[in-house]
Amino acid sequence: MRAGTPSPRYTTALDRLYGIDTPATLQACLIAFQTAVKGSFTLARKDREEAVINAVMGSDKPISQELFEAYANNLRKAVSAVPVSDDLAAQWQANVSRFAAYKAYDATATIRRVVGEDGDIDLGRAVLHTYNRYQAAEYNTAVARARTGKQWIQFSEGDNARLFPNIKWLPSRSATPREEHIPFYNRIWPKNDPFWLTNQPGTLWNCKCDWEQTDDDPTTDNPTRDIVMPGLDQNPATSGQIFTDTAPYFRKASSDVATYAIRTQREAFREAHKEDEIIFNTEIGKVLYDGITVKEITKGAKSDTSYFYKLEIAQHFDKYTHLLKPLPDEAIDLSHNNHNNIFYRRKAQFTKMKVYELTINGYSFRVKLGEYADGSCNLYAITEP
Repeated sequence: MRAGTPSPRYTTALDRLYGIDTPATLQACLIAFQTAVKGSFTLARKDREEAVINAVMGSDKPISQELFEAYANNLRKAVSAVPVSDDLAAQWQANVSRFAAYKAYDATATIRRVVGEDGDIDLGRAVLHTYNRYQAAEYNTAVARARTGKQWIQFSEGDNARLFPNIKWLPSRSATPREEHIPFYNRIWPKNDPFWLTNQPGTLWNCKCDWEQTDDDPTTDNPTRDIVMPGLDQNPATSGQIFTDTAPYFRKASSDVATYAIRTQREAFREAHKEDEIIFNTEIGKVLYDGITVKEITKGAKSDTSYFYKLEIAQHFDKYTHLLKPLPDEAIDLSHNNHNNIFYRRKAQFTKMKVYELTINGYSFRVKLGEYADGSCNLYAITEP
């Protein structure tokens, strides 16, 4: 991806939605993206393009694993750059991983369609470049929305809420600002004004507006219209969503894509760890499990959203132990042991099953830990009541 020649061969609906439909806006978007990722976005490397396309064409999986991992790792980096509470971080990480799975499904299907029609791999490269420029806008937007979410939390806290009752909208830093937010520039609203429920910096794709809390009086005759863009229609601090279900990748996907997304995320995690033992030293003691058993730990999700939450908990369990609320211990049922599986062989050593409740963004889970004689635990299951 090169910032020097930004003009796309054709303009798509997503280019227009993302505000990158002119050479100037696309160039600015790409420069910001390249500066942030410093070459770590692997799909932008020319030496990877043909291999990625050949892998897509040579597989029958609905979602390319490499496309998913590249998109997900990049977006996870975007939100990780903005430190927030572990609870909110889990929501954002799960959300952008789910978004990446749906995007990878869309990109996989498009590459197969255009290359399959006449076998021209250059058409596949054009598709890959198109989704790469989308990725630049999506990354920039994820960073902006994560910052907005963190600022909203800070604005609402203690002395900030008391000493600075109002918020001022600051003009965009962009050389080509989006027209939709210009009427808000330098206007001031009370923090509790309904205006802020649907309007914040970051409610436009690729938005570079900012805001600040102030004790200056609210301005008069403020505009009241809402700017509601597909995929960005909720406050990320209160909804836990960087990208909402109105985003194009979600809206146009069939119901089957949820299953594909779950399978892809699970396979990515299992491939990364294979049979490694994952050990967490937590405030409730040592907790371990085997990467190969992640299907057992997270099976039975009621939706792909809850599945991505469950997998986020499993991958980074030590971050969430402080959210655990003890429930009564359970009896251990070994009747369905499969002694060929290392996970079940260990289960026979449990002395008791410890059960906890963990709630993230309104989703309630039961976390089950099999305790060993030495006091350490095996992460046995994460279920939904």
